[in-house]
Amino acid sequence: MGGEGSGKKSLAEKILEDLEDEEDEEGGFLICYDFKEKPRTPFYKNLERLFSSLEGGSMIQKSVVSCRRLKTALAIRALAEHYGAEVKVFRAEEID
Repeated sequence: MGGEGSGKKSLAEKILEDLEDEEDEEGGFLICYDFKEKPRTPFYKNLERLFSSLEGGSMIQKSVVSCRRLKTALAIRALAEHYGAEVKVFRAEEID
């Protein structure tokens, strides 16, 4: 997951380490983020790394993510904020 053999950790790995001691809970969470300018490519690479490492996250549209775990929501929020996005996290329940 790091920098292709360099031994350097990716931002996604650092975020996951920072959240190791955070309490987690299941439920429905919606993360909405807005970039004033187009985000740099590493944002999406790191977002994919988070999706690979954490369970229950999926993109609804380019700036909205749905997930089942609080830790996943917090990780995505930290990532988006790092790249300069305005971020809101909501508890959400899908209704049919």
